[in-house]
Amino acid sequence: MAFPLNRIVYFFVFIFAASLSETNAQVSKGLPVAVSTLANIKSDTASVTAYNKIINYYSKQESDSAVFFARQGLELFKKRQYIQGQAWMVMALGDYDDTHGNRSSAEEKLNYALKLFSSRNDKAGMANVHNLLGVVEGKKGNFDKAVVHFVEAQKLFDETLDKDGLMRTWLNIGLLYDFAGDTTNTLRYYHKVDSLGRLMPLNDKILKLYNNLGAYYFEKHDTVTAYGYLRKAVTLSEKQEFAFTHIVTLMNMGEMQYQTGDKTGGRKLLNEALDLARKYKLPDQEANIMINFVMLFDDQPADSSVAMLNKALTNVKASGNKFSELAVYKAFQAFYEKNKNYQQSNEYFKLIFKLNDSLFTVDKAKEIENITSVYDLKQSNAKVDELVKLVARNTIQRNVIIGIAILVMAMLVVLYRLYLRTMSLNGSLEAKGKELEESNTMKDKLFLVIGHDLRGPVANIPIILNIIEEEVPIPAEYKDLIESLKEHANITIETLDKLMLLGKSAIKGATFNPVQFKPKQYVSKNIDLIMFAAQKKEIVIEDQTQEDISMYADAGHFDFVIRNLLSNAIKFSFVGGRIVIDARPDLATKMVVFSVKDNGAGMSDEAISKIFKGSVTSAYGTANEKGNGIALMLCREFVELNGGKIWLESKLGKGSEFCFSLKMAG
Repeated sequence: MAFPLNRIVYFFVFIFAASLSETNAQVSKGLPVAVSTLANIKSDTASVTAYNKIINYYSKQESDSAVFFARQGLELFKKRQYIQGQAWMVMALGDYDDTHGNRSSAEEKLNYALKLFSSRNDKAGMANVHNLLGVVEGKKGNFDKAVVHFVEAQKLFDETLDKDGLMRTWLNIGLLYDFAGDTTNTLRYYHKVDSLGRLMPLNDKILKLYNNLGAYYFEKHDTVTAYGYLRKAVTLSEKQEFAFTHIVTLMNMGEMQYQTGDKTGGRKLLNEALDLARKYKLPDQEANIMINFVMLFDDQPADSSVAMLNKALTNVKASGNKFSELAVYKAFQAFYEKNKNYQQSNEYFKLIFKLNDSLFTVDKAKEIENITSVYDLKQSNAKVDELVKLVARNTIQRNVIIGIAILVMAMLVVLYRLYLRTMSLNGSLEAKGKELEESNTMKDKLFLVIGHDLRGPVANIPIILNIIEEEVPIPAEYKDLIESLKEHANITIETLDKLMLLGKSAIKGATFNPVQFKPKQYVSKNIDLIMFAAQKKEIVIEDQTQEDISMYADAGHFDFVIRNLLSNAIKFSFVGGRIVIDARPDLATKMVVFSVKDNGAGMSDEAISKIFKGSVTSAYGTANEKGNGIALMLCREFVELNGGKIWLESKLGKGSEFCFSLKMAG
């Protein structure tokens, strides 16, 4: 069984480091204050948080400083006799040892940290240690031990509602299946990571997922899909907090460019990755890059290639990474065979066969699936029990809501009669206005109550259908029906969410928190979010928003408006269409005019006259996508709340251009 060399090394190196890098991005500006005030922090919990932030910050820049503060924190918590604090510091030291190739020391520290956390039943700490121990065992090729740790971590992360931890663990289990050759379960766990990641800001797990999917599809000879994932991973991982992941994506991108004919570009990326690996003292990655140089570039002197491979072998033997060791043996075997030294080539072939046989077998995949299936079955049974209880509760809630609705209607009738009587008695305009205001208030409250409680049962439909798909064999003729039902349920949930947002805005008033910001980053983020829908219809999106434009408005309102206008443009664009996003500063009015233009179906004059006037009508996109006017009503409200205007220019059959204006910063 053949594996891309880069992915073998990448498999376990950055799993836990991803969560650390995200914290670094959040605390780097406040770091000097945190260091200077360490001695003054009296709370044990606050001290652990402060030390973790500092360790996370230095782990990507000055690794010796990270070790210094971890040891300092350990001594402090020993003096205070604070067990959890000691456990977090020991775990940080174990993670550092693993990242820098000292596997035996890492395992010893992590087992000690697990013992400390277990003595205090600290589930959050235990989950993180189990995940790291799974990483260590995986690098050693012990799949059975690794998956036991990962499943235990998954259970604890689930109990503590730690979504970040679940993403890390699912990514690890997916990679185990990948190496064991189980394509179905590999993609199943990758999709679980992707589904949860879409609900969260950009993080290291998503970048690792893009990298792994790129390597996966390249192995399957789907170069176009592989390039898309790797290009996205390389671009998004350029920030300091994603440095470790960036090294691996550079390696994979470099190898892919070489394999597809761009040898100069491939060499440049590999050299960049090698410099970073040496900068951060990462022996496994350094070894892997040197392997790539020997395997890919045949213009090196033979003695230089042998020296590189010997250095790589020294690195991976010291770290105990069996996958990297296998990669080095394969490189030696190929090198000696190419140079017609068949005796040496045969010796390394024997080593490859022996190590490969111990790592990759059909039994490995069965062992992993047996262990994960036990946990999945327990989770499924628990979900079924919970759904049964939920259905019972929803039935009671539905009956109560119906009763309340009848009572409310009766009250409204009584109030209406009282209103008519009062009007007939005094004819006072003031009394009439007051009664109408009370009636509208009751209407709005009733609208929100019904909208909120209706959403609950509908939101359970996709969950139930997912469980049915996972646990019950579905005949082929019913699969399309189930997918259609899920799609309609999701559309209904989205509509109810917008209804509730509209109702909340009507009753309490929309929140308004203006700040100065650059719109380019929000436009780019939303393009990434809807890119999958655009690609399905082969739509090209062109962003002409200037980097230096700055504006003063509620960033959340702007994000909502641009996202919904983009979604509308995709919905009503034809296959192969084009969408252009532009922003033009108007110095005379001190406003920025944004536009989202498509060359799709367009609208009639009658439809244009109703679009922003509160008419909620169903509309179907060019691919029969269902929609309504709720989002556009909210867009108008948000734009006007920020002191701007929104308008539409459209011709039936020729496309539409939605425009809105917001205040320019300064």
